[in-house]
Amino acid sequence: MKTIIVKSQEELEKISLDFDGEIYIEGGTKENPLNLKINFQYAVVIVRGSAYLESVYGSAQIRYVSDSAQIRSVSDSAQIGSVYGSAQIRSVSDSAQIGSVYGSAQIGSVYGSAQIRYVSDSAQIRSVSDSAQIGSV
Repeated sequence: MKTIIVKSQEELEKISLDFDGEIYIEGGTKENPLNLKINFQYAVVIVRGSAYLESVYGSAQIRYVSDSAQIRSVSDSAQIGSVYGSAQIRSVSDSAQIGSVYGSAQIGSVYGSAQIRYVSDSAQIRSVSDSAQIGSV
């Protein structure tokens, strides 16, 4: 399987939409964050290490977010399979979905019609409002 490691927005934008392989997002900082808005239909997208993303939106899909990676906002119809390690997501909104949150991962706020299916271990969700749903804790 082909593998691409992404450290910058420019590298992310150069990836073909039909790329078939693994995309590891490891770049971005608070001063220069990355943004993910598209769904790589055939690729597995993983956010790891100390990656910093400003937003994940549109139809973007991520298999997992791990280590000390941070995402400020997950919105629209974006989907994340799991969030774990000490990963942090500041907000999840609109109709965004997260499958599971575990380990010592943290989610700031969940609102709109966003959904998180499963929360376990010492994972934390600080606030839930509107018609947002948390499946099982």
